[in-house]
Amino acid sequence: AAAATTTTTPSATTGDLSRAAMHSRTPKHGETACGDDVRSGTVFEQQGHARNRRPASPQKNACSTCNVVLVGLFAATVFLVYWALVMQTRAETYSRPRIPVSSGWKPANGGTLLPLPVQPPSPYEYEAFMDWVRGTNWSAVQGLKWTPTVDEFDIEMAANTGKFAPFLTGKDMAAVKTTMKSINRLVFLEESMFSGDLTTGSIPGTHLYILHKLISAASGTSNPTLLDAGCGTGLVLLAWVLLAGEGSR
Repeated sequence: AAAATTTTTPSATTGDLSRAAMHSRTPKHGETACGDDVRSGTVFEQQGHARNRRPASPQKNACSTCNVVLVGLFAATVFLVYWALVMQTRAETYSRPRIPVSSGWKPANGGTLLPLPVQPPSPYEYEAFMDWVRGTNWSAVQGLKWTPTVDEFDIEMAANTGKFAPFLTGKDMAAVKTTMKSINRLVFLEESMFSGDLTTGSIPGTHLYILHKLISAASGTSNPTLLDAGCGTGLVLLAWVLLAGEGSR
């Protein structure tokens, strides 16, 4: 009888299975199919850096904010100190101490504006003012760069004995003299007395002569508007308005 032939497949050993499993598993990141490590490759370095990058900590953000705030505060402080120094320099010109005057003192028709060490009688009245001017030793007053004389204030002297006296006649001269006496000339001379600049003022005789010529310009006109180009201290313009009467400007 024919004998049946049986083919037997050799069984795999444990070592063979281990090697097959090693070659058949999926390579991990950074390995080749043979298990070699390629971690030094450029792609891995880029991916590794991306994996290891962490967001900035809250402490670091807070420090950055504090630095910005401190820089801003420093800049603001420097600006404020500079501005204070500029303001102090500008204020020095006007920081002369004013001599205390009696309680309730109010300037009449101008009064005094600058801090003269000597004060005229108040309220202003021409005759009393002139007595004060004649009795004041202006050369002894400290801080003045120009000391006036009596003839800078004396309206009668200018009208009767000055170089303009021959021209100061007529029916209008009484009103001109009365108006000039009603204005405290010291107000318009104080700035020149402190600065020494005499280019903006003039003597009473010149003012009397100009007003004598101007008084008729606004006569017969209601509410006139008067213009003085290059008016200097403005004394003549003020006197002209007073002469023109109510409603003038």
